[in-house]
This record gives sequence, structure tokens and C-alpha cells, in this order.
Amino acid sequence: MDPDSPIAHYYEKLKTIQSQGQQASPQFLLTLMREIQSTMAPPDLLKEWALNSFPLATEYWTFRKMVNLLICLQPWV
Repeated sequence: MDPDSPIAHYYEKLKTIQSQGQQASPQFLLTLMREIQSTMAPPDLLKEWALNSFPLATEYWTFRKMVNLLICLQPWV
């Protein structure tokens, strides 16, 4: 599958709803994202990305540490 297919699908659905003169509700967007996740994204997508991006355990640990720090430092947390 083309990596841009989920993005194109998202914007096509969004364009369809907006062309009818409606705003996309949060429920519509959530349903759309769940549809894309279940039909277009394999369940091990994140795992495969991490294995390819961080071949060494120390690199992966550093990545996780940085993400954790960024999430914890957010003012809304």
C-alpha cells in the first residue's frame, strides 16, 4: 500500500463532509481515524518503525526517554 493512502483517504472523507456544508464533528473524526487504523495500518506498524529506526537497544532507550520527558513537560499534563 502507498504510504500516502491513509492521508489521502482522510482528506477525501473530510472534503466530502465539508462539501455538504457541514463541519466535521469530533465523533466523525474519531470514527474516521479508527476506520483508517483498522483497514489501512497494520497492527505492528509502530513496532516495525521502531525496529528499523533504532537497531540498538541504547538508541531505542534514548528515544523512549526523550518522548517521556517531552510528554511529562507538557503544561496540560
